[in-house]
Amino acid sequence: MVTLSDEERAALFGAAQAGVVASAALEEPAEVGFDQAVERLEGAADRDEVGQLLLAFFGHHFDRVVLLGVRREATTGWLATGEGLDRRRLETLSIPFDRPSIFLNLRQGSAFHLGPLPPLPAHRPLVALLGGDQPRECLLLPVRLGGRLVAALYADRGGDRLAGLDLESLRRLTELAGAALERAILLKRREKSGSAGG
Repeated sequence: MVTLSDEERAALFGAAQAGVVASAALEEPAEVGFDQAVERLEGAADRDEVGQLLLAFFGHHFDRVVLLGVRREATTGWLATGEGLDRRRLETLSIPFDRPSIFLNLRQGSAFHLGPLPPLPAHRPLVALLGGDQPRECLLLPVRLGGRLVAALYADRGGDRLAGLDLESLRRLTELAGAALERAILLKRREKSGSAGG
């Protein structure tokens, strides 16, 4: 099991924390099917590749998808796709863990959230990112590394219900994303120790 140092946690989502979001962050990703997503996630070893694969799959099953990185004190904007999202708000999105939220529930061990987005003050920045439109229902899935929450995937269909979801398959993809992020960290550790020894 990989334990993240503070430096590695910052490096994993450092770009998002610094407010730098890839120019493609809100663009329509190319469609990726479930089997292709599984295969590519099993081989992925780069944070941004993992994020783009998740957007490519979930973005074709949901109207809006937001990936958030997790730091000790808050979740922060990473990548997003969908209609009506505000790029500036993604760059500054921060939902602290010191207030009740569905993200805090995930951090405390919840397997997922499926249902209405509770009207809590901590969710206001997310609703603003969504263009001010409160979703009828939403899905929130954890991405864990060694049992520890390192990212979260938010998805909704705007005013429509989330009927007919294959939760088992969707959860499998976020589990694979966690394994891919773990590989990315281990690769960086090897590179670092190799350059220090060379």
